[in-house]
Amino acid sequence: MLLAFLIAVPVSYYAMEKWLQTFAYRIDLDLKIYFMAGIITMGIAFITVVYKILEAALTNPAHVLRDE
Repeated sequence: MLLAFLIAVPVSYYAMEKWLQTFAYRIDLDLKIYFMAGIITMGIAFITVVYKILEAALTNPAHVLRDE
């Protein structure tokens, strides 16, 4: 995810700057926006992975083997 983030930030920043230049009233992009989005995305991914790990660790192997 970190590699994807490092690739996506410059590409999206460049694309948004080019696109926003066509508007008369535009905002300036700040890199804080991208880093906040990256931190939130990494946090959601981390929570998801931890949840799946705990779910697998707490599953009783006897119930899994009985169903197969």
